[in-house]
Amino acid sequence: MMGEAYLRVLDAVTEDQSITALHEQTGYSMGRVHEVVEELEQNGLVVTKRGNRNRRVVSATETAVFRAYRRLQSQHSHIDFPELLSRRTLHVCWFLDQPRKVSEIADRLPITRQRIYQLLAPLQERAMLTKDGTQYKIADDLTDLVEFARAFVDHEHAHRVREHAPSAVVLWSTPAEALVSVESKQDRQQLVDTDGWAVTGLARYEEYGLTFFGANQPPVFYSELATEITVEQLVCHTLVAKTDSRRTSYALLLLTTTAFDENQLRTAAMEYGVTGLIKDMLSFLHGEPTSSEYIPSTRDFEALKQQYEVTS
Repeated sequence: MMGEAYLRVLDAVTEDQSITALHEQTGYSMGRVHEVVEELEQNGLVVTKRGNRNRRVVSATETAVFRAYRRLQSQHSHIDFPELLSRRTLHVCWFLDQPRKVSEIADRLPITRQRIYQLLAPLQERAMLTKDGTQYKIADDLTDLVEFARAFVDHEHAHRVREHAPSAVVLWSTPAEALVSVESKQDRQQLVDTDGWAVTGLARYEEYGLTFFGANQPPVFYSELATEITVEQLVCHTLVAKTDSRRTSYALLLLTTTAFDENQLRTAAMEYGVTGLIKDMLSFLHGEPTSSEYIPSTRDFEALKQQYEVTS
């Protein structure tokens, strides 16, 4: 949900508007306006009520995504954003706060490199991007566009997860992936029964021969990329769900018993925002000193290994 028609309608609802007024301002048919308003309302971006003469009146909701779009418009009123910004264009822009190769973005989205080039082309034609060699970045004076893309992705994930699990909270996300915590067991099961969702965190350590008490409220991971959860991701999911000395020790046990790629773990740590802790964990595993409050003493870790019969 997003694209020209949706943004044209959002443009028009700076104040309460009737369906007829939206039809006149946007040029879309009454039927099309009804469709767009209904979908925007389902996604929590507008609300409707009955006004004078029982006419349907549309108002924008004060969501973060709406505020971000308003800021973008006010700062760059000369740009026709509805013409440029589809859902997938916003997904690509999400990554362009720093220079990125198209191949990097394609690895993180379920679309081809060719499609990404097609989405970038209109932005490049309007000098909205900078390009250095094979790397693209949103122009420095258009950081509001990245902020809008981030707000849109956050809203998209929050709406998706709450359709199935009202108690869920999004802990981390990219356009094609999300990690959520879920309080209700019923909500968690509804998510797991939905395509694209899988239990992660400590509950998944059983696959590697490690079973822990207190793993009864595991986070749930969403992905459009159709890939298995790697050991490197699993460690990061554990730490993002909750960072404490117990979970760090369990994650260290997993890394001790299971083959993993150190470079991939460092890359995953950057994506999940746990770079410092992963660096300390790797230092500990290499026998190097670390001052992190979450890293166990060598003695405590050896006792933990004995408890779980880890010999490596």
